[in-house]
Amino acid sequence: MKLFEVLDKKYVGVIKIGCSTDSFDSETKEKNKKTYTNISLVDIKNVFQQFIGEQIQTPPIYSAIKVAGERVYKKARRGEINIELKPRKIYIKKLSIKSINLPYIEFEVECSKGTYIRSLANDIGKKLLCGAYLFSLKRTQVGDFKLSKAVEMDKIINSL
Repeated sequence: MKLFEVLDKKYVGVIKIGCSTDSFDSETKEKNKKTYTNISLVDIKNVFQQFIGEQIQTPPIYSAIKVAGERVYKKARRGEINIELKPRKIYIKKLSIKSINLPYIEFEVECSKGTYIRSLANDIGKKLLCGAYLFSLKRTQVGDFKLSKAVEMDKIINSL
């Protein structure tokens, strides 16, 4: 539904630092393993702060964006990974760390439409100079619609 696409989103997720993946999430294999023992909690907090506000973000190659009429994730899965995607403006309203248990960082983000959290994780890894990818993600809010206020379908059907 187009109505929901234009609304801001809120997510909770986990980033794994010290390596990266081609898909920027756990769909593809880890690669480029690097040490992260030299990274302090202050370093992590400072990097997270750099992503608040307006940003220019490049979508991941494993996304549903169409190039020449075909979704790029299909091209990527065939091994066509040299596809250049246009960067776009996004806005990160809030980005906070919920917990750190290295190599995992649990976070919460509130962002504009069009924001790729996988790209955000990858970009954080680049700034930390050790790589990172999105280990897990849950959308908790779209506009005023909150997951915490959701009702199970069985309850709706049984109330009819």
